[in-house]
Amino acid sequence: MGQTARGEERPTAFDFRPPSPGAAYFDTGEKAWVLSRYTDVLAAFRENRLIPIGSGRAVAAKDKLREETITALGPEKLAVWRERLAALAERLAAGLPSTRTVDLVSEFLRPYCTAVAVSVTGADPSDGERLADLAAHISAVTAENAAPELEARAKAARVELERCLPAPPMGEPVFVALSQTLKSLLSNSWLALMQNPSQLQRLQSDRSMMTSAIEELIRYAGVTRKLYRRAFENVTLGGITIAKGEDAILMVASANWDADQFAEPDVFDIGRRATSQLGFGSGDHSCVGAALIRMGATVATSAMVGRMGTLVRWRGDRFVTGIEVRM
Repeated sequence: MGQTARGEERPTAFDFRPPSPGAAYFDTGEKAWVLSRYTDVLAAFRENRLIPIGSGRAVAAKDKLREETITALGPEKLAVWRERLAALAERLAAGLPSTRTVDLVSEFLRPYCTAVAVSVTGADPSDGERLADLAAHISAVTAENAAPELEARAKAARVELERCLPAPPMGEPVFVALSQTLKSLLSNSWLALMQNPSQLQRLQSDRSMMTSAIEELIRYAGVTRKLYRRAFENVTLGGITIAKGEDAILMVASANWDADQFAEPDVFDIGRRATSQLGFGSGDHSCVGAALIRMGATVATSAMVGRMGTLVRWRGDRFVTGIEVRM
C-alpha cells in the first residue's frame, strides 16, 4: 500500500480486466462451449435457440411475463420513480459526514438500493432491511461454485420473498436486481471512477456526460461476468456448432473488452461513444429491467459524484463489498 501526500493509505489499483476474448472453444472441465469475442456473444444473445439454463421451453408464458414487465416499467413509471429516488439520493448524500472516513456501501448504497427496491415493488418499507438480507442470499448463489448450503439458503429466501412481495412482474426478481445487482454495479462503478481521477474530474465538470459515463461504467466495470445458455436445437455460430442439449458460456465481460469492438478497451473513457456494451444482453434476451437499473445508477451517481473526494482504501473482491472515501 502506498501513501498520499497527507500520509493517507492508498491501495494498489484494482484490476477490472477480464480474460482476453478469443475464438470459441469447448471447455472439458465446464462441459460447455465458451464464447468470448464480442461478435460471438452478441450472436448468442440474439439466438433464440439458446435459452437460459433451467428456463425450460415455456416460451409463450415467458414472453407474456416479459411483456408485462416491460409495461410495468414504462417511461411514465420511470419518471415518477426517478423524481422520488433523486430526492432520496440527495438526502442520503447530504447526510454523509465530512469529518471521518465514509463506507459508501453500508452508509449510502445499501439504504439507497433497498429503498429503490421497496419503492418499485411496493414492498412494506418497514420490512425493507429484512427483505434485502433475503435477497442477498439469492444473489450469493450467482457466484461460481456456490456451496450447497448457499443454494439451500437461497431457495428458502426465494420462497419467503415470493410470500412477502407482489406477484410477477414486480416481485422477487425485481427486488433482488435492485437491492443487490444495482448495489454491486454502483460499488464497482464508483471504484472505477475514483481509480481514474481524471475521468472523475471530467464528469464533475460536465454533468451532461452522465449518460455516456454510465454506459462506459457498465462496459468497463459491470457485474455481469458470464452467463450460461443451453441449446434446444443445433446452433452454429462463431465457427462452431453447439449441439442440441449442449451448454454455452457467454463471457460478457470479455466481450465488453474486445479490442475489435472497442478501441483501447482497457482505457476507461466516459466520453466513449456508441459502445453497444453487452452488460444488459441484447435482443430478445436483453434485461427487461435495464432502463430501471440505468435510472437508479444515474440518480445515485448524480447525487454522489460531486462529493467524491480522495480514495482512502477499498476492500472486497471482484464485486466490491466496501468502499471507503474521505468526503
